[in-house]
Amino acid sequence: MKKTVLRVALITTAVLVLFTGSVYAQQVISVSPGSSVTKEFYLNGVFDLDSMSPIMGAIVMTLSFADPAGDMTISVTPAASREWGSIFSFMVIGTGITLSADNPLPFIYEKAEIPSAGAVTTTVPINSNFGMLIIGVLIDKVDDTYGSVNFPMRFSATVSVSAGAAAE
Repeated sequence: MKKTVLRVALITTAVLVLFTGSVYAQQVISVSPGSSVTKEFYLNGVFDLDSMSPIMGAIVMTLSFADPAGDMTISVTPAASREWGSIFSFMVIGTGITLSADNPLPFIYEKAEIPSAGAVTTTVPINSNFGMLIIGVLIDKVDDTYGSVNFPMRFSATVSVSAGAAAE
């Protein structure tokens, strides 16, 4: 079982990195069940649909040989340098896979507008020994009518994975 899980995880990771790595994924974040990881990144402007940039892409995965992972929580917080009165919004989008056939992962689409909301947090049930998400973070709107927003804009992303139920 352990070798099968590892083989599927490695093959899936290799295929996703091959097809999305050069265009989309800039980071690979690996989190063990029961732990968390925080990464910082910068976005240098508002997302443009024609050029499909700037966007921070990441492959987020969890792998466990013992008990399965529970829920994966992703929280993205801006640390923007902006003047009072300016408004911007950003979003986290993504999808993923697990080894559990009866647990399809939902499409992730979470949005926050600053200054009214501070962070985007989403929780995805993994409930498997292996789970992988491909996520993207982008700024979709800046309103600097009453104040300016400075680029590049710093963000931090915290990914945590809870321990799942023990196998019987």
